[in-house]
Amino acid sequence: LAGWPTAVAAVTKLAKDAVLVSAGNSGGLALADVPDAWSYTFYSPSAKRVYAAVVEHGGSPSVRDLGDAPGLTAVEPAADIRSIAIGAADAVAAARAFGERSGTVPRNVFVVGSFAKTSGGAFRGGAPGVWRVTFASGTDLADAVAFDVDMMTANVTAVKDE
Repeated sequence: LAGWPTAVAAVTKLAKDAVLVSAGNSGGLALADVPDAWSYTFYSPSAKRVYAAVVEHGGSPSVRDLGDAPGLTAVEPAADIRSIAIGAADAVAAARAFGERSGTVPRNVFVVGSFAKTSGGAFRGGAPGVWRVTFASGTDLADAVAFDVDMMTANVTAVKDE
């Protein structure tokens, strides 16, 4: 959550109507419970373009225009990042505690949160207002286990293999 204000300020310089679609740790699995590099994905309804802002170690964001959104994408804001009660670090802790009740959970973690309802195939991810927390030992995800954590209640559910 700490990097969001600078990410949104940087992206709105390119697209004033940018809608936050998702946020997650950048660069794949983090080798710690709380990643320190975050990527925020935005969609501009007027330009029909996708933007990403990456904030590393609390620094200034780097913003990239990822190009046209495929298809007839519609994006409807569904969860306001300013109103969530459970941040990514709390979601990781809750998911790890939940998972360890039934066995060991791998150390490395990948977190992504969804903040908008989408259609048209441009974005994929969990339901809006949910952090998807995935743990794995290696980058091949062979032993990956995933949990969904509600951003408001911290309710945790195991994600079944897809």
